[in-house]
Parts: sequence; structure tokens; C-alpha cells
Amino acid sequence: MSSSLSSAENVADSVIVATMSTLGTFSNFLASITILCNPVRKNPFCTLCLSHTMASLGVSLAFFYVTSITLRQAELSTPLIEKIMGQFTMFFWNATVLSHLAISLNRVVAIASPFKAIQLFTRKRTMYMVLSIWCLAFCQTVPFFWRASCYIYYDRSKWKWRFSDGLCGKFFLHCERSKILILIITLISDVVALVKYIKYIKITSESTIFMNNEAQKKLRIEVKFFKQVFKLQYFSNFN
Repeated sequence: MSSSLSSAENVADSVIVATMSTLGTFSNFLASITILCNPVRKNPFCTLCLSHTMASLGVSLAFFYVTSITLRQAELSTPLIEKIMGQFTMFFWNATVLSHLAISLNRVVAIASPFKAIQLFTRKRTMYMVLSIWCLAFCQTVPFFWRASCYIYYDRSKWKWRFSDGLCGKFFLHCERSKILILIITLISDVVALVKYIKYIKITSESTIFMNNEAQKKLRIEVKFFKQVFKLQYFSNFN
């Protein structure tokens, strides 16, 4: 009875993960195509969004692997392929977290000080920022190349990722917990941006009739960008 129940739970878990992976892969792929093909979206903000989208796409693809090994439910082990997939997942996860933080900081600066944002987030500087994000994400996974003692793998019996036993695994476990600080900074940035946004709307609501069409178009784009970031923050952290 318990065996059949466990099997049913594994199937249900796999279906849920596969569904979320499919939706994540499809939506991130469409978002990437939209950003790359639309000339209006070739700006610093969308460059950061593209970085986040590509990282999220990598995480979504990694969970297709999780689906397959959850269904297999073979004897628990940590072969080379599982360690490589763990390293692959951590790489894209780190890039996702850092890209998300960069997006939030971009929005709060853009809303709080639009002219300073233009100076700070130039196309060239944004590209350097994205490069730094991915380099840092890679550096955080370099120790996993020593797979004999330092690795992360998917525990099929617990349905979760686990770090290796020993000093290395404990170190990276604490590193992951410390990312709560990044979450707090991101949330604070979004709250500040929301407050600034509300004040900005109150000030500009009465003056938009005096704006030309180009200025009104830019305002609508900035508002749209902020809404996207706020929704992204909500779904990433609370779902």
C-alpha cells in the first residue's frame, strides 16, 4: 500500500514539476524572442531582463531532468551526471538571483532619478553589468568541479536538492541561506520604487495633458517596465 502510494506521489510530483518546467521554458523562450526581435526593447532595462530570462530558462530546463529521475526512482546515488546537473542548476540559479537584483536596482534608480539613471545605466555599462553577473555566477560554481568531495545533487527520495556532506557542502548551504540578504535588498528596492512611483503618478497625472506624444509614450513605457518588475518580484519570491 505504501509502495503504491509512494509511486502515485512520485507521479503527481513529476507531473507538477514537468508542467511548471514546460510553462517556464515556453514563457522564457517567448520573452527572449520578444526582447531580441523588438527594436523598442533594445535598452538597458530589457538587457537586464534578457539576462534574467536566459537564466530562468536554464533553471526551467534543469527541472526536466528532475522530472525524469523522480519517475525513475532508482537506488539513491550521486553519479557524475547528477553532479553535473546540480552544478548546471546552481549556475543558472545564481545568475537568476543576481539578474533579479540588478533589475530591481535599475527600476528604483530610473523612477527615483531618471536623469541619473540615463547616466548610470548606459548600454555599455549594462553589458558590463550582465557580464559581471554571469562571471560571478560561474565563479560560485567553480568548486563543484572537484566533484569527489564538493557537489550538489537531486535527492529523489526527498524531492529536493542536497549539498554534499563535509565542509564544502556546509559552506555552500550557508551561502544559499545568506541569499536571503539579496532578497531583502531586492524587496526594499521594489518598495522604494513603488512609493516613488505612486508619488510620481500623483505629480504627473495632472501634467500629462501638457506633454507631447513622445513624452507620454516614454512615461507609459516606464510605468509598464515597473509593473513588469513588480509582478516578477511577486511570482519569483512567493510562488
